[in-house]
Amino acid sequence: MNDQGEKIMIDEVDRKILDEYLEDSRQSYREIARKTDLSPGTVAARVAKMEEKGIIKKYTIQVDHEKLGYDLTVLINVRIGDASLFFDGGDHELTKLPEPCAIYNITGDHDMTVIAKFKTRAELSNFIKKLLSLPYIKGTTTHLALMTLKEDFNKI
Repeated sequence: MNDQGEKIMIDEVDRKILDEYLEDSRQSYREIARKTDLSPGTVAARVAKMEEKGIIKKYTIQVDHEKLGYDLTVLINVRIGDASLFFDGGDHELTKLPEPCAIYNITGDHDMTVIAKFKTRAELSNFIKKLLSLPYIKGTTTHLALMTLKEDFNKI
């Protein structure tokens, strides 16, 4: 979807280019062109179009959080008390907090799920207390991941 919420279709050529960038975003146009049997100019033009359409948002790396000491991965289900305070369509403080890796509006018994990583139980505890202090949050249920079997948000 673009900024207006419209879905954007890509063809097989764009898909091949995206797959290459998802594998290694440091690749040059020339490297991607060689791997996809395209010209560097075609790759550059396609990438520019995908950036313009917002399909490619940024170029980044994938970090092994556990090697950096973030041994706690949690899924926090959140119940919203007054939805008008949260789902007003604007930016709010929850999305600006540094701890969450992802925040999803969900269906079911809860309104949101927050995925976050912490080095210590004290950091997790402080974050939960911070969440519960927000006026629109009614309650939370926290699930601790015991083992990471697969974690890769760079898939399409």
